[in-house]
Amino acid sequence: LEHILEVLVVAAIEDRLQ
Repeated sequence: LEHILEVLVVAAIEDRLQ
């Protein structure tokens, strides 16, 4: 579950950066 949450957070951050 931790891995899924980490990937989700990273995806959200990347989406905001772009």
